[in-house]
Amino acid sequence: MNSWSTKNSDIPARVKATWKFCEYLDDPKHDDERQLCKCDSDEAKKLFAKLGEFYLEKDLPPDASPDMKPIPTTTEFRVYDDDPHKDRDSLVTIVLPNCGHLPTGNEFEARNYYRCTYEPYVSVLQP
Repeated sequence: MNSWSTKNSDIPARVKATWKFCEYLDDPKHDDERQLCKCDSDEAKKLFAKLGEFYLEKDLPPDASPDMKPIPTTTEFRVYDDDPHKDRDSLVTIVLPNCGHLPTGNEFEARNYYRCTYEPYVSVLQP
């Protein structure tokens, strides 16, 4: 099983899981699951965990290694079709800097704090 930690050695597992998730839902025979994942965060998380070989927090075995990090129950998955004509500005995540560490003036870069699925934001503000 893969660990959900953010250690560099664990990141490739997320990349591979993302590919498997997209590949699986690209198959027309899985269209019902694709539609379900777009409207149900828990179902999307469950499928992502299964395909990516991750544990969900509620399913972590009691004898799992302390290094084995499951996908937390509080983690939300939002799945969208890549359609520039649909409003994808409905999910915004603001990642606050640690208190007292907010850059001032020209040093502030919005892309470090404002995360969004809105296409113009992605192409304009991302490096």
